[in-house]
Amino acid sequence: MMQVRKREYWNNTEAERLPDAWRMTKVQDDHILTAVCEVWAVEVGWDLRLQIDGRGLQMAALCRSSREMVDRAEQWRAMLEKGWEWRAP
Repeated sequence: MMQVRKREYWNNTEAERLPDAWRMTKVQDDHILTAVCEVWAVEVGWDLRLQIDGRGLQMAALCRSSREMVDRAEQWRAMLEKGWEWRAP
């Protein structure tokens, strides 16, 4: 069985919510949608979750390195840019 490399200094038993990677808003009909790239610290890396209110979880990815996490968050942001306005987290 393959061994999964874990964080060297992990003392949590559950995922920990970190600051969001980004937020975007979009006007749709008579309300404003918000897309959020949530960042969660987990024992084996970072869990990214793309949430859009009113639509729930759209995508999720487990990233093993900080570089992979940043790259994935940027990919998701680029996919949504059409019609969305970027907001600082």
